[in-house]
Amino acid sequence: MVDNIAFEWPCKLKLDWYLPDGRIDPYNWAFLKKFIFDGMQTAKVRGNIFLQNDNIKHIKGFDEDFYIDTSNPRLEIYELIVTKKPSDKNEHCG
Repeated sequence: MVDNIAFEWPCKLKLDWYLPDGRIDPYNWAFLKKFIFDGMQTAKVRGNIFLQNDNIKHIKGFDEDFYIDTSNPRLEIYELIVTKKPSDKNEHCG
């Protein structure tokens, strides 16, 4: 947000986890996304909220990959464009 990064919600997210080592199982790292999404809802820069709500209306899904980077552990989050539209009136994610 500080660098004028904004996602066009709703969207699907790609999370690339660069871990400091392989001692913690990937699903334990993946659990942290709950807190990351909560933080996105409270984050404001220049009056703009990054994410209005972390429900299914805004987050259509996510893909995750895990890597080891001992010198620069981090999480990179990318917006994926949702191209598939629901074919019926039921709520579906694309």
